[in-house]
Amino acid sequence: MAKKVLTVKELLAHKKIIEKKQEKNYYSELLGGEIELSNKINKDDLLEYVSDDSKGEYEKYKDVVYMCCPIFKSDELREAYKDEIEIPTDIVDKVFNDNMQEVINLGNFIFKRFGFLNEKIVENLKKQ
Repeated sequence: MAKKVLTVKELLAHKKIIEKKQEKNYYSELLGGEIELSNKINKDDLLEYVSDDSKGEYEKYKDVVYMCCPIFKSDELREAYKDEIEIPTDIVDKVFNDNMQEVINLGNFIFKRFGFLNEKIVENLKKQ
């Protein structure tokens, strides 16, 4: 089968399709609203979190959610929970009332947005 060489026009059409399909924010049924994702996510940091085997899976999810959702870093939110958290990422559990499934759902939303939920890709990254 002959391979097709893409044109600029095709790439631009593909860009429009992706932008329409890609949800910008995560809708939390638990909280009844959208949680904004940052447009400026350091992909190297995201890759590091995914491939870091020193942490448990749930801790990775909390780290990624904290890193990618600016609201969890707000001074006002941190002030409100200052006596209840030991490390900054604990605020994720507090906001979601320790609902692990909601944290995992949000983490999966983030991972899907950046193409990390393909297990083969994740395994290959860990091997590198």
